[in-house]
Amino acid sequence: MALSHEENIIKSWNQNARAWVDAIEQDEIESRILVTNKTVVDTVVAKKPQKTLDIGCGEGWLTRALCNYGIDVLGIDVVPELITEAQKKGIGRVQEL
Repeated sequence: MALSHEENIIKSWNQNARAWVDAIEQDEIESRILVTNKTVVDTVVAKKPQKTLDIGCGEGWLTRALCNYGIDVLGIDVVPELITEAQKKGIGRVQEL
Protein backbone atom coordinates (compact mmCIF):
# COMPACT_ATOMS: atom_id res chain seq x y z
CA MET A 1 0.00 0.00 0.00
CA ALA A 2 1.39 3.39 -0.99
CA LEU A 3 1.98 6.05 1.61
CA SER A 4 -0.17 9.17 1.56
CA HIS A 5 1.40 12.54 0.86
CA GLU A 6 1.34 13.39 4.58
CA GLU A 7 2.90 10.05 5.52
CA ASN A 8 5.69 10.63 2.99
CA ILE A 9 6.42 14.04 4.47
CA ILE A 10 6.56 12.64 8.01
CA LYS A 11 8.76 9.75 6.83
CA SER A 12 11.13 12.22 5.20
CA TRP A 13 11.33 14.36 8.37
CA ASN A 14 12.02 11.26 10.44
CA GLN A 15 14.83 10.27 8.07
CA ASN A 16 16.35 13.74 7.99
CA ALA A 17 15.85 14.90 11.58
CA ARG A 18 19.54 14.64 12.54
CA ALA A 19 20.65 16.57 9.45
CA TRP A 20 18.11 19.30 10.22
CA VAL A 21 19.22 19.62 13.85
CA ASP A 22 22.85 19.82 12.74
CA ALA A 23 22.05 22.46 10.11
CA ILE A 24 20.23 24.63 12.65
CA GLU A 25 22.85 24.20 15.37
CA GLN A 26 25.69 25.03 12.96
CA ASP A 27 23.89 28.01 11.36
CA GLU A 28 24.13 26.42 7.91
CA ILE A 29 21.01 28.05 6.46
CA GLU A 30 22.12 31.57 5.64
CA SER A 31 18.66 32.96 4.88
CA ARG A 32 17.48 31.98 8.36
CA ILE A 33 20.42 33.77 9.97
CA LEU A 34 20.11 36.90 7.82
CA VAL A 35 16.33 37.33 7.72
CA THR A 36 13.91 34.54 8.54
CA ASN A 37 14.52 33.81 12.23
CA LYS A 38 14.45 37.44 13.32
CA THR A 39 11.44 38.23 11.15
CA VAL A 40 9.41 35.35 12.55
CA VAL A 41 10.28 36.19 16.15
CA ASP A 42 9.68 39.92 15.68
CA THR A 43 6.31 39.27 14.03
CA VAL A 44 5.06 37.05 16.85
CA VAL A 45 6.42 39.30 19.61
CA ALA A 46 4.77 42.35 18.01
CA LYS A 47 1.37 40.71 18.54
CA LYS A 48 2.12 40.52 22.29
CA PRO A 49 0.68 37.04 22.88
CA GLN A 50 0.62 35.60 26.36
CA LYS A 51 0.54 32.05 25.00
CA THR A 52 1.58 30.53 21.69
CA LEU A 53 1.38 27.12 20.07
CA ASP A 54 4.40 26.32 17.89
CA ILE A 55 3.04 23.66 15.51
CA GLY A 56 5.83 21.71 13.84
CA CYS A 57 8.34 23.08 16.33
CA GLY A 58 11.17 20.85 15.12
CA GLU A 59 14.17 21.13 17.40
CA GLY A 60 12.46 24.00 19.22
CA TRP A 61 14.37 27.09 18.13
CA LEU A 62 11.25 29.25 17.92
CA THR A 63 9.79 27.88 21.13
CA ARG A 64 13.00 28.82 22.96
CA ALA A 65 13.24 32.23 21.28
CA LEU A 66 9.68 33.17 22.25
CA CYS A 67 10.16 31.96 25.82
CA ASN A 68 13.01 34.45 26.08
CA TYR A 69 10.34 37.15 25.63
CA GLY A 70 8.25 35.76 28.48
CA ILE A 71 5.70 34.10 26.22
CA ASP A 72 4.25 30.78 27.40
CA VAL A 73 4.94 28.50 24.43
CA LEU A 74 3.99 24.90 23.73
CA GLY A 75 5.87 23.31 20.84
CA ILE A 76 4.51 20.19 19.18
CA ASP A 77 5.85 17.98 16.41
CA VAL A 78 5.29 14.48 14.98
CA VAL A 79 9.00 13.67 14.75
CA PRO A 80 10.24 12.03 17.98
CA GLU A 81 13.92 12.84 17.38
CA LEU A 82 13.16 16.54 16.93
CA ILE A 83 11.11 16.62 20.13
CA THR A 84 13.94 14.87 21.98
CA GLU A 85 16.36 17.53 20.73
CA ALA A 86 14.01 20.32 21.75
CA GLN A 87 13.60 18.82 25.22
CA LYS A 88 17.38 18.51 25.64
CA LYS A 89 17.74 22.25 25.17
CA GLY A 90 15.34 22.75 28.05
CA ILE A 91 13.52 26.03 27.52
CA GLY A 92 9.81 25.89 26.78
CA ARG A 93 7.37 23.01 26.70
CA VAL A 94 7.50 20.54 23.82
CA GLN A 95 5.69 17.33 23.14
CA GLU A 96 5.18 14.78 20.42
CA LEU A 97 1.82 14.61 18.69
